[in-house]
Amino acid sequence: VLTLPLAYHEVEALRFLHMPTALVGAKVRGFSSVGIDDVEAGTTATRHLIALGHERIAMISGGMADHEHFTAPQDRSRGYRFALASAGLAIDPDLDVDGGYTREGGERAMSALLSLPAPPTAVFAQSDEMAYGALRALRCAGLRCPDDVSIVGFDDHEMADFLDLTTISQPVHAQGAAAAAQIIAALGGETDPVQQVLPTHIVIRGTTAPVGG
Repeated sequence: VLTLPLAYHEVEALRFLHMPTALVGAKVRGFSSVGIDDVEAGTTATRHLIALGHERIAMISGGMADHEHFTAPQDRSRGYRFALASAGLAIDPDLDVDGGYTREGGERAMSALLSLPAPPTAVFAQSDEMAYGALRALRCAGLRCPDDVSIVGFDDHEMADFLDLTTISQPVHAQGAAAAAQIIAALGGETDPVQQVLPTHIVIRGTTAPVGG
């Protein structure tokens, strides 16, 4: 099951099948899973901006934030808040805007942030798609990235390199391979569910720069 939030009845249906099951990007008790540490990744993204001297750092979040088995939005938000608090920076709720994990949502969220009396100098977008929308909103507002606002995305999609986007890279292919290995192990008689967490890293490109730089 690849990065699909599961409703209660879907979980029960999977249990009823009594088939080897592995989840990617979600955790359900009793099933093997593979994913990343979204809290650590959110912390890394925010700390990169803090290290560049930014203090007014916004976050474009959202997307199934209350789903029981899809915790990435909440965990990435926790990492963002942890990094700010650790640096002694205030956590301003006005700087946390829902982008719905879409390009259009990211554009709307960035436009809302730019309309604030004190706009942010940097933004952590919880997905590359939302970061793409944020970049478009900046361009439409006559602003430049990173001269006016720095942006960090999340996922490191192919377009991220094309758009020179600083982003958190997660090992997509490795997660798929790990899930397949879990299925093969289960077919071979392994009955205990396994939860694997694979590392992420930040890829620094051209959308982040020192504050005021």
